[in-house]
Amino acid sequence: MKNSITILLLSLTLVFSSCEVEDINEKNRLENSERERVFVENYNSFLDKSIPKMQGRWKVSEMNTLELNSLQVDSVLYNVGEIELSFTDISYQNNRLKNFYLDGVFHINNHSIPFYSSYMLATYEANVCHITVQSHSFNDFVDNTLTEEDIKTYNFIYDHFIHENFDMELVNNGANLILTGTSKKNKKIILTKIQ
Repeated sequence: MKNSITILLLSLTLVFSSCEVEDINEKNRLENSERERVFVENYNSFLDKSIPKMQGRWKVSEMNTLELNSLQVDSVLYNVGEIELSFTDISYQNNRLKNFYLDGVFHINNHSIPFYSSYMLATYEANVCHITVQSHSFNDFVDNTLTEEDIKTYNFIYDHFIHENFDMELVNNGANLILTGTSKKNKKIILTKIQ
């Protein structure tokens, strides 16, 4: 009889324990689901507000470049050129997070060098979008009619802008866009809105 009571008590304890674990698991699932919903909502809201402000033509007011083999700022260049930014929503229907394709042109020394970023990662808590600037092959722009100065211009853009990772941050109520390089080539590019 004593064994029967012990077994019955153990069984009841297991049943109540498993119910409690299921309740905790359900509570955790609901909390995670709510956190994910809030994250997606904030992420998409941040992009919805930021992308229209980033779109358009920008003057390259200041460009702090680094010597490629140095950790020191090599040069601070002013009024380098202009950049045009255009964004296309490429969000997938089954993906709740928005994504945008960046299509741009860097205008410098009477040259227009196209670039793009096929993916943007937003960090809405820090008001920053992360991009990787890419371009078509350098050979697509080089032909026999380019002067040595033209080639230097292209090389400069490729060394200090193309294939670079940037954090993009709107400041001064959208009047400026700061591109902070996350690799060793570029420290910062300050853009001023033209249109």
